[in-house]
Amino acid sequence: MKNKLKFVVIIAVMICSFKIELFAGETSSSMRPTKFNTLQERMQYEYDQLKPSTIYGKIVDQHGNVVSGATVSLSWEGAEFLIGKTPERHEEVVLTDNNGLFEYGHGKTVRVSLQAEKDGYDGRSATALEHVIHPKTTNENPVVLTMRKMEAPSFLIKRDSPAKLLWTEFKEPAEKSVDLLDYGKKNSLPIGQRYIDFTVKASYAESNQSWKVVYKADGVNGVLCADQLLYVAPETGYKKEEVLYCSSPSERTIYLYVKSRDPAIYSRVVLTHSAWIENGVNNCFRVMCQTWINPCGERLLEDDLRVDYDTEKELVKEATEAILSKKHMPKPDVPLRVKQNKEKLEAISTKAASRRT
Repeated sequence: MKNKLKFVVIIAVMICSFKIELFAGETSSSMRPTKFNTLQERMQYEYDQLKPSTIYGKIVDQHGNVVSGATVSLSWEGAEFLIGKTPERHEEVVLTDNNGLFEYGHGKTVRVSLQAEKDGYDGRSATALEHVIHPKTTNENPVVLTMRKMEAPSFLIKRDSPAKLLWTEFKEPAEKSVDLLDYGKKNSLPIGQRYIDFTVKASYAESNQSWKVVYKADGVNGVLCADQLLYVAPETGYKKEEVLYCSSPSERTIYLYVKSRDPAIYSRVVLTHSAWIENGVNNCFRVMCQTWINPCGERLLEDDLRVDYDTEKELVKEATEAILSKKHMPKPDVPLRVKQNKEKLEAISTKAASRRT
């Protein structure tokens, strides 16, 4: 199965108080009537002024390199609703050229949506999710959309559903030791097999009226805080301690990269910090957590989306056993494992069916 992800961008012309920004530009004030007898007359005039136009676009990756051969699906509705008619919906597909450029001519419209896709690219990290054409694009000045070029996919142990890591209230300090393998599983590992990848401490600082949060690593472990989501963990720069402050009320998300254990494994931890005041007196603080762990000793943190549920369960068990044995998990051939599991299930299903007959 191909790893194909989609990127959706909406290009819209804004309508506000019956003032329309046109793709092809507005008429001059000297040509525009100063008064309309009815709203219907006003909207008919606006509809008549709309002109067919062309969207010029360019797709690049996160490094600014052009993305050629991307499939761009465009859809738009006519502006007939302005004059009380049901608009027709139109759809078209174009490809970006060797310079990452595309163009598409459309009729009278106030809304055009784009959906771009290409194998090996992830549009979810796009730097632009919405564009307004002012008043039109040109071949020299296209609207630029960004898709992230993905790293080589890897099997990751992930807990991508946010779970509570730490909670406190009434300005009380709180501390939590985190085993990334056991986190979110309600202490499923025996005490002798648990490990502290890092600790988190929260305390209220009266001096600046904010929560002080300390992430600390001991022994061979290291932590590194960043504001950027990375798909390759940093090679260097890990510290024994990272400190941040959260004022109340506020919400702040950071990315904690963890290098821990021996032999070393790399993890990405998404931490959402929330501080708020209840009933004007109760100062509360909470940290929610999501984790991605590469059990193979690689710094790659691009999740392999080809893995299915049953295969993931098997691989998580194998990875956990390897890490607890102080070994790296051999990098699995995910497509092969998925295929073998499907064949296994099909064989079981065929055998069960033959028994019934």
